[in-house]
Amino acid sequence: MSSSPAISLGQLLIVGLDDPRWSSDLELRLRTLQPSGVLLLPRCLRTPGQTAALLARIAQACDAPPFLALTEEGGNTNPLKAFLPPLPAPHELARRGPKAVKKSGELIGSALALLGFNLIFAPRLDLSSPKAE
Repeated sequence: MSSSPAISLGQLLIVGLDDPRWSSDLELRLRTLQPSGVLLLPRCLRTPGQTAALLARIAQACDAPPFLALTEEGGNTNPLKAFLPPLPAPHELARRGPKAVKKSGELIGSALALLGFNLIFAPRLDLSSPKAE
């Protein structure tokens, strides 16, 4: 199957979405652009049901399965705070040890998968030193 140059270029993009409402305009934009993914910004997350429904509609508008992404780091960067109890900051998890870091990642990943996300942009790599603390 051949694709148009516009669709090929769209596959290079992960686009951000900051409106939690589905619209015919959004559907048209996704169908036209065919991005490789969509990053939901925190204000898009209202309820678990609304989020899952929005992600499903985004996926339906794309010909190829898109990346459905969120930035989630715990601590101050925690868009899941509307759905989950406060998550520890990465440096706090590090103090608790590798098992705590692994368990936190598994729990966050499971929560995101239940909502329909398949890509997480986090956590970033922070290097810590005694002088920095």
